[in-house]
Amino acid sequence: MEAEWFIGRDGQTFGPFSFDQLVASAKDGSLSKDDFAWRPGMAEWGIAGSIPGVWLPPALPVPIKANTASVPNLGEHSVSPGSGSAHAPDPAPTSSGLPDAPSQTNFIARHWRGELSLAKSYWLVGALLTFVVIIVAALVGEILGSADLTPTAAGVWLTAFLVAICALTIWQLVGIWRSAGNHIKSTGRSGWAIAARVMVVFGAVKALTDFSSLVGPMLSASVQLAAGIDNTPPHEIRLMRDGKEIELSGGMPFGTADSLRKFLDAAPTVKIVHLNSVGGLLSEGYQLQKLFRDRQIATYTAVDCVSACTMAFLGGEQRYLSEKGRLGFHSANFGGLDQNELPDVNREMRAVLVAHGAPSQFIDKAITTDAASMWYPSHEELIAAKIVTAIVDPSNFAMSGIPGWRDDSLLERSLAQIPYMRALKQNNATAYKKLSKRYVDAVRAGRSQLELTAAVHSVFTTEILPGYMAIAPDLALIRYWRSQIGELKHLAGTNADLCLEFMNITPRRQLDSLKQFPAHLLDEDMASLANLIEATHAAPAPQATDQEALQEDTLAVFANLEKSMPGASVIAIEPHKHMDKPLLVCGSIVAFYDAVLALPPERAGRFLRSVAAENK
Repeated sequence: MEAEWFIGRDGQTFGPFSFDQLVASAKDGSLSKDDFAWRPGMAEWGIAGSIPGVWLPPALPVPIKANTASVPNLGEHSVSPGSGSAHAPDPAPTSSGLPDAPSQTNFIARHWRGELSLAKSYWLVGALLTFVVIIVAALVGEILGSADLTPTAAGVWLTAFLVAICALTIWQLVGIWRSAGNHIKSTGRSGWAIAARVMVVFGAVKALTDFSSLVGPMLSASVQLAAGIDNTPPHEIRLMRDGKEIELSGGMPFGTADSLRKFLDAAPTVKIVHLNSVGGLLSEGYQLQKLFRDRQIATYTAVDCVSACTMAFLGGEQRYLSEKGRLGFHSANFGGLDQNELPDVNREMRAVLVAHGAPSQFIDKAITTDAASMWYPSHEELIAAKIVTAIVDPSNFAMSGIPGWRDDSLLERSLAQIPYMRALKQNNATAYKKLSKRYVDAVRAGRSQLELTAAVHSVFTTEILPGYMAIAPDLALIRYWRSQIGELKHLAGTNADLCLEFMNITPRRQLDSLKQFPAHLLDEDMASLANLIEATHAAPAPQATDQEALQEDTLAVFANLEKSMPGASVIAIEPHKHMDKPLLVCGSIVAFYDAVLALPPERAGRFLRSVAAENK
């Protein structure tokens, strides 16, 4: 037969060869089925294993010469590309349409076209490469987790990696599918090829499932990360208590740690950071944790600190939680995927909790709670796990965790929820406006509960309440004083010093009236005060003019006082001279008002109004 076949191998072209020479070379092993073959008239190079009659039965009878003993080794007919041999195809594209001689060193292209043997394609590219990719993915996750990258840079790297994984998967599956088809053509056997294609179908289904449930969400999140897109609520930072405390509220989006760092740089006197946040980016939580730890700042939560906020909270040198505060934990997540889809997503969180000495049971509960849910450990659990240093009285800290603290109207409405304030607003707008301004100013300045109470109380008790008590009707006035005596008796039995503060005999330093009394006493105090304001506006009592009657009432009161508690009259009249005996002073004042209320209602009311008028 005419010598017209050319063979391509390892970037070189050999030939021309006759058909007989190809058959002989195939028998002695010098020609491989994976070699490339071409002859004039073919549109493109094919694989030698597909030439009919060399390994496969010929499609049509082909005459074979008997003398094939002189067939040379392929190496004897080597033609270097571009040598100009008249018998070799030009490796560069020509006007005749002859394609380049394929380079067998281009492994990627050969697999994509299915030119590798089925064994190489399936086991080398499919199985072994998949195993390598799994290892590389773990290493990439480790590197990205430990590298000091900005969120944008981390997003770019992760996006590139995920796109590469998607492209690699498509390349693997397409190449194996095509290799299986070529295997059938070259060998005539279809068993292993069909099995390989079945596995490709399963692989494709698995890839699509993983993309929709795992890779897709991760890719979307990484693209947003790279683009700086963040749907986390914005953060708010408020300086409080004359620069001694600072609050971080809202969310924790990109840049939260940098913003707070700048505030702390400008206010070096800050020693406590209030964290009342819904959380956000875990990377911001870790940055804040390091910031607090480096600057030896205490952390405190008045209301709720959840999700990534808890990681920031753990950075505090001392970690305080108010009596009503909560810390909320759940699994970290990326693109909505948590520990159920990404087993290693909580690795750093676990390490942080272990470093704080939290027990394994606490850690497992914290990081296995679904990202869409929240676990709020009890105060006892938080203390035992060394997450919280102490549960504290919030009145000792600036008031924080107040929604809408910038909105004056919202703060005023919250003030009007107090019964006596609501009554004052409805009946004495001028007085209410004065009190609400004092309240709003104290809240916006970040005062503590004690400081805020004192600010409002000083105005109410010295400028507003005396005017009401001087003209209040009998029953409303008596009800109010009975509530006050009930609270005085409670304080006398717990802390006589607080009793004196309550009566304004000594300055208020420790007393927080909202915390010192049982609920039933506090409720009656608020209700009787509201009733006093409303009743006074509805029917104010006339001022007493009968001095003889007042004198008679005074004598009766002190006579009864001396009978019940000898020597109490002198102490009740001049309590400031007996400050070294707070319990005796408190008892004397309680006994004095008991004696007043023992009078008939019209006389008791008249006497109390006269006392209020003198002190007004």
